[in-house]
Amino acid sequence: MKRPLGVIGLVYLTALAVIFHFYSFSLVVWLCAAAATASVIAIIIRLFRKKTRAHLYVVASSLCVLAALLSIFLYQNFKVTPITSAYAGKEITVEGYICDELRFKNSFTTCTIQAEKINGEDSSAKISFTMHRSYDIAPFDKLKVTLTPQVSDYKYQYSKGIYLYAYEQPDADLETTGEKKHNFKSFVFDIRQKMEGVFDRSLDENAASLCKAVLLGDKQALSADVRQDFTDTGMSYLIVVSGMHLAIVTFLLRKILNRLRVNRWVTFAAIAVFVLCFMAITGFPPSVMRSGIMLLICYLGRALFRDHDSINSLGVAALALTVLNPYSVGDVGMLLSFTATFGILMWATPIYRFCVKKLHLEKPPTLPQTKSRLYIIIRILRRVFRWFIAVFSTSLAATLWVIPPIMLFFGRISPLSVIISLLAYPLTFAVLMLAFFFVILSALFPFVPFWGKVFAPPLNVLSHLLTSIISYFSKLPFASIAADDGYFYIWLLVSAVLVVIGYIIHARKTYIITAVMISLLTLTISGSLTYLFADTSAELRIFRGGSGSTAAVAKLDNISLLSYGGSKQGREEADELLDKYPSIDYLILTGGRGQSIRYYASLTDKYEVADLIAYEKRVNTEEDQFEGAVLYGNNTMFTLSLNSDVKVKVLATHGKTYQYLYSRDVSVLLLPSKAQISDIPEELRKADFVIADGDMNNAELLECKKLLTTGSQSSLDGAEEITDSYTIILS
Repeated sequence: MKRPLGVIGLVYLTALAVIFHFYSFSLVVWLCAAAATASVIAIIIRLFRKKTRAHLYVVASSLCVLAALLSIFLYQNFKVTPITSAYAGKEITVEGYICDELRFKNSFTTCTIQAEKINGEDSSAKISFTMHRSYDIAPFDKLKVTLTPQVSDYKYQYSKGIYLYAYEQPDADLETTGEKKHNFKSFVFDIRQKMEGVFDRSLDENAASLCKAVLLGDKQALSADVRQDFTDTGMSYLIVVSGMHLAIVTFLLRKILNRLRVNRWVTFAAIAVFVLCFMAITGFPPSVMRSGIMLLICYLGRALFRDHDSINSLGVAALALTVLNPYSVGDVGMLLSFTATFGILMWATPIYRFCVKKLHLEKPPTLPQTKSRLYIIIRILRRVFRWFIAVFSTSLAATLWVIPPIMLFFGRISPLSVIISLLAYPLTFAVLMLAFFFVILSALFPFVPFWGKVFAPPLNVLSHLLTSIISYFSKLPFASIAADDGYFYIWLLVSAVLVVIGYIIHARKTYIITAVMISLLTLTISGSLTYLFADTSAELRIFRGGSGSTAAVAKLDNISLLSYGGSKQGREEADELLDKYPSIDYLILTGGRGQSIRYYASLTDKYEVADLIAYEKRVNTEEDQFEGAVLYGNNTMFTLSLNSDVKVKVLATHGKTYQYLYSRDVSVLLLPSKAQISDIPEELRKADFVIADGDMNNAELLECKKLLTTGSQSSLDGAEEITDSYTIILS
């Protein structure tokens, strides 16, 4: 079987990703049945066709699927469940240290605590801890804190071995011992801090943040607007340190060592040390580890004078990252990195050769090779063109292959991503190279002012140019489109059919051009018709919670959250709706049961929030709890325009917040738990719909056509309980 490690590793990785992200009992049954059926059919075919080896691929793939199911089951029951069952929902005292960088957002501070002892007993559990008070703490500080953790809802945390999360309680007792944990990670963190300081001292804010993102993986250094622009244009992989960055720098190092005629084993040793250091400096993200493993295998093969296969190397990397921790597939960035790399390996070279052949760049110019300036100029220009073609081929191959996972995980894609990459990729390459040399030379020769004068001007200019290009394209129509609309699946189906037909008839140039034109016309026409006749009505979505609820007002191009809480299932359903929008227009944190504040930090980690409206007594802290928020208190009433059709009146009185939604056609009154109807102005009591989050007083004062509840309350006679998501059309 050709490329056995590639087949085994990549199929195993794909099966793990499908099971982890889309797990259900029916999925497990279907996978087992499909694996068994495919194996039986392959063996039968082998009995009748002796020369085929297809059965080996099918049987190996089936075994990989079953192995993925088994590894997920074993890891969940013997690694995850013992930790969650021992500590979730219980008040515990944790002694440990902060094992990662602090993350700041909207006056909240989130850190990862690596426990050493829990309730006095040895433990190695990791807990994500969010604080709303200010503490003088830093990474790798030892601390002691009392908290009540819950089982984490976020798959990315599972990929990092974090199965529990906790929010700071009002009476929480956090003590710092004044000691630091000294290990390899803390040593690497100190180096990263010094590197960031070099950038901050010598570059302007925009250039420094971009350099820290592309070289050190510090994406938080970028402003929210810049991050959103990169996301909207499908270029976010450029500002996340990845295998691409490591491969570029390693390639440059190998060229230098080859120029110096260094022994091949010395070259391999130098590259191995550099790869390990680069992975450590960037914090060992899976995408960099994948590339590092591939590069080490590649250069070891060259040192041994043996050929290596890149697909096999990719499969080995997949196995190395997932065998010990199958939940590592929870990192979507790692999956995108594998997909893009596989696409480059499969398609980049054929695309490059096709373009070079069509442009007649494969042969040197037929001019005298001596004493000819014209020959030298033409040769240089040809090399430049070939380099640009290589960039185009790589970008196109990677972009096409990552479309399916981006559709599945984000629900949006950028049709302009290939075009943008032609401009953005060379600029990112230049920024990465200059930043790398800047840091290295500043460390070897600590004359920071001198090196700053050399590198700062080009880095500042290139960084500004790159962010400006991305910002310009992000504002164009269709820069980012919803990929879960029906027209998009129609386009994929038509394109797939065209590819299959072309393969069957051994398509030539004329068919390929025709097929591409049909595919583009299908996407353009179906997309235009969808948006032309799209439903532009506004609707209120209520997701049942039991202890709090999630309420969202959505329209074609915007969404606002009136509350965010309740059950895990309700919040997951709400997240599926939120994923279809680039940002949340309004996020309103109210009084009541306190659910929205509980999930506030995790919500804002996933989504951009344009405007935050918060009740100032929502938490027992200072008024600047929510940085940049509009705060309101008791005896307040104000009106917000959520979109062109719907407005909301927010009333705060006696520690409760009431929200009255209204449009030209419909009005809805949202009531918190234990609402006092007598506190509400009479004109607001007359609503078409009333949605109660709990029992209320003076319910007889309400005048409504329909009374709904997010749970079963005995005092609300005649109310309809919302047992699933409920939709009210507002306009």
